[in-house]
Amino acid sequence: MSKITQASSKLVSIKKFYFNKVLLFGFISLACLILLLLVYLGSYYSFFVDDSLTNNIPFIYNNDPSVQRIISIIVSLIVALIGSLIILLVYYFNNNKYQKEANDILYKELELNEIYKIDHDENSEFLQFDNIYKYVGLEPPKYYYLMSLSSLIKLNFYQIHDKTVKNKNGILITSTLNDDINGFLQIRSDNVFPIESLNEKNIYQYYLDDVKKYTSPIYINSSFNKQTYELVSKEVTDTFLNMKKFCSSNIVVTLVGKQLIIYISSWQMKLIDSLKKKIAYNAVDLKVDALTELIDFTNDIYYYISKNIRRI
Repeated sequence: MSKITQASSKLVSIKKFYFNKVLLFGFISLACLILLLLVYLGSYYSFFVDDSLTNNIPFIYNNDPSVQRIISIIVSLIVALIGSLIILLVYYFNNNKYQKEANDILYKELELNEIYKIDHDENSEFLQFDNIYKYVGLEPPKYYYLMSLSSLIKLNFYQIHDKTVKNKNGILITSTLNDDINGFLQIRSDNVFPIESLNEKNIYQYYLDDVKKYTSPIYINSSFNKQTYELVSKEVTDTFLNMKKFCSSNIVVTLVGKQLIIYISSWQMKLIDSLKKKIAYNAVDLKVDALTELIDFTNDIYYYISKNIRRI
């Protein structure tokens, strides 16, 4: 096994700290509840007998043995439920603290690759999500925000729950660009033609399937007519196919107006695993490398297409 890196070693230390806190507080809470349960049961079942208790609190003590057995079972169940709830709450709060510190480690490692975490303002999205779904060809899914990172361009990451695919998960990456491409250009690995026109410009589908040039078919939906082949150059197709291979999923890359939209189907992005999951010796490095690779592909596609747009 390779030597553990400093970042992963720090993550392991943080995990042990919070996991031990969960065990300690969980044990103390359970011990206290069990002690209270024994005191309760003992007050009736001759551990020690207090007639004033059994006579004055009929809700939890009863002179009828059969009724008292039922009461004792109910009290025991309540104690067990309270104990479980306490353990869950202790785990929840410590897991949140652990994941926050673990995320900080991840973001600091990304900074070494000149990728920086930035604040996200949903109001800054140039297009509404309804339009994004329409362009990609998605039924309006459930989604939640993951993070915003800045490298060549600012990228917003969202986890998508897409009910139209078997896996149901997907990653949506959006970016608001400085320049308007004045049209619609979409490169995708599936044969979907979501819209036929936009802003009074017709959109046509193009198909690249030369087995000598492409490892898998590429579908292009574009409003740029014959200039489409100049925009989708060999640099673009090579990067797109390499990205598809890296992700092992269907990919849709869309540039429309000032918006860059990338959708990766059947992907679930877990930045940091929970406390209960075992950490690999190079856990941080694997996640940093995967994110860096994904962002590099995104930057390259944008760079090549924008360079081609300036030429036409």
